[in-house]
Amino acid sequence: MKKNNRKIILALIGICFMGLIGFTIAYFRSQMVKDNIFKTLKQDVHLEENFNPDTWPEVTTKEVTIKNDNLTSPVIVRMSINERWFKEIGDNTYVLNNLYDGEEVVTKKFINTFQTDWTYKDGWYYYNHLLNPSSEVKILESIMLNDDLIKTSPNYNDYLSYNYELSFNYEASQATEEAVKELWGVDVSIQGNDVTWN
Repeated sequence: MKKNNRKIILALIGICFMGLIGFTIAYFRSQMVKDNIFKTLKQDVHLEENFNPDTWPEVTTKEVTIKNDNLTSPVIVRMSINERWFKEIGDNTYVLNNLYDGEEVVTKKFINTFQTDWTYKDGWYYYNHLLNPSSEVKILESIMLNDDLIKTSPNYNDYLSYNYELSFNYEASQATEEAVKELWGVDVSIQGNDVTWN
């Protein structure tokens, strides 16, 4: 009886030990999948700019493009556009409005399909298509100071002497509905190459 009891106890310990190993492997495998959502995208997606400030404030080339350099995986992208007029004097920063009389002080020439290719919500522009491997999406072509508009502004001379900054921030996600939801908290539907933002 004692030998049989020992065998049963050893068998139970063995089963428990195997269960713990199986749980540990499953846990680390789950963590690896989660890490992959964040891990590989930053080095594969980048923003490229062709900017020639020499012609400012006339029509100035500012070509902005987001590129996916990954050879195998599509991604989903979003971006924010930020602009400001500012001047730093000592420790103080003075800022002018980007709008005057309800119109933009700087005219931005986006590509023709910008309005249909991007969805704006919560301060971000979301691309309505997958950005496929080794492909790119162009966003902007040029900018120009709306001189006729600001000539009537009491701040006209300030606009001519202040610095103007236009920047694009972007983020990329793995091309799955689950990854987008986890990273950005946004519901999305993917059908083929099309992305619908809910």
